[in-house]
Amino acid sequence: MLARLFVLFTIVPFIELFLLMQVGDLVGFWPTVGMILLTGFVGAWLAKREGLRVLREYQQALAEMRMPEEGLTSALLVLVGGALMIAPGVLTDITGILLMIPPVRRVVARYVEAYVKKHFLGPAGAGRGGATFRQVRVGPDGVVRETVRSTVVETSGEVTSETKQDDVLEPDLVVDRRGRVVARLED
Repeated sequence: MLARLFVLFTIVPFIELFLLMQVGDLVGFWPTVGMILLTGFVGAWLAKREGLRVLREYQQALAEMRMPEEGLTSALLVLVGGALMIAPGVLTDITGILLMIPPVRRVVARYVEAYVKKHFLGPAGAGRGGATFRQVRVGPDGVVRETVRSTVVETSGEVTSETKQDDVLEPDLVVDRRGRVVARLED
């Protein structure tokens, strides 16, 4: 992890600076400044245009009750591509432009989704190829009556689900997204 951060925050900016200096020597100072400003403007414009296009396609697919061709990962990649084009630099501009091209973006989106699935969705939060969900059933008096844990595991192409009732739910309180207590465990 430390090596990746070192590359991201030290080596990449160094390469960007070196390439900008080479471009400046080749075409001159003011054309290089103009190129930086132009790619920033084009990046912002493309991010807005492509982002709205992906959003419209997503909304239309949902209205037609079908899976969208490009999902949320594609929309996120459009934003990343626009940010890379706004940032001054040659490599970031090239990467940003590539992310704005729909076929390239789809390939990158599939890779990102596969990476996330492999590294972050594991059974019980530790393994690979599955996920664990906890469901809490609360009585009308706000007391937790039952908790159920479901583990979905993918092994060699087959998806299996295992559900069991928990004896203890931690923590003692169930809170909603705003931090309000919505249930308490019975003593």
